[in-house]
Amino acid sequence: MKTCCHHQCSARAAQQKQKDMKGGHNRKNAELHKQNGTYRKGKHGSSAIASTTDDLQPPAHFTPEQVDKWHEVVNHLKSFDILAEQDADSIATYVQSVILQRAMFIEMQRTGIHDGEKTSAAFRVYRDLENVIKPLREQFGFTPRARQSIHVKPKDTKKVDPILEILSKKKKAV
Repeated sequence: MKTCCHHQCSARAAQQKQKDMKGGHNRKNAELHKQNGTYRKGKHGSSAIASTTDDLQPPAHFTPEQVDKWHEVVNHLKSFDILAEQDADSIATYVQSVILQRAMFIEMQRTGIHDGEKTSAAFRVYRDLENVIKPLREQFGFTPRARQSIHVKPKDTKKVDPILEILSKKKKAV
């Protein structure tokens, strides 16, 4: 009896897919593996996620006000030790939205919330931007609740094996 090629092909494809997958959603970057002493070049060298960066630059089209906000956000993320290159687009979206929302607030103060029978365009844009900004605030740890969920451990000093420490103390005493 002949088996269907389709089943064999899909089984092989599933095996290959599983083989190609390296790590899960909580993969660590190579620097963290090096700090923990678990770095292996074959495993963490080419497939490691982007490491944090000290020189993440704002987009070239940003205004001076946006550049200032960019640096403020980047410095906050550095202080939480969660800044990564792959966050640049989200940071840019956050910065642009916050600056535009400020402008809409100023416009609402000037013209009011209502424009005749309807709400003003400035108020509608302000409200829509809040829907963009709120999840980004939580993602970046810019709310008290979000900061509680960020677990930042201080960098460990050199780890010492307790047994070796006891043995070395005994040798010094003798």
